[in-house]
Amino acid sequence: MKMIDKREVYLGSFISCLGIFILQSSIEYGVGTWSEMGAGFFPMLISFLLLMIGVGIIFSKTKKVIKNANVSWRPLIGVSLSIAFFAATLKYIGYIPAVTLSVLIGSLTDLESKIRQSIVFSILISLFGWVVFIFGLGLPISPF
Repeated sequence: MKMIDKREVYLGSFISCLGIFILQSSIEYGVGTWSEMGAGFFPMLISFLLLMIGVGIIFSKTKKVIKNANVSWRPLIGVSLSIAFFAATLKYIGYIPAVTLSVLIGSLTDLESKIRQSIVFSILISLFGWVVFIFGLGLPISPF
């Protein structure tokens, strides 16, 4: 007898919940039309895409039951804390420090990562984001 792998159900459920959350957040903004897109058009489009992907993951493959699905809790908790840290501190410490520290927090979840590489990577990611989002797109986010 074949059943859906628990890990796929968890992943699909998480992605679907993320899509629902983004959909709920994007409803507050005007969607507009295809020719005159509003501020909520792209987030709503992404949320529908995430919902379809999540449901597709849940129902796509069937596998034998895995009795002990090994969930790596350290990366799951670490990356979640990293995202929460970024969301909580962006307004107060600025974009570049928030991204740098968030990437460092996320890199602590990998036991094989080296601190020097993590620092260099976090600085490069924050500078790339600054160039794209603040300088390039002109988003009203304080860099520091």
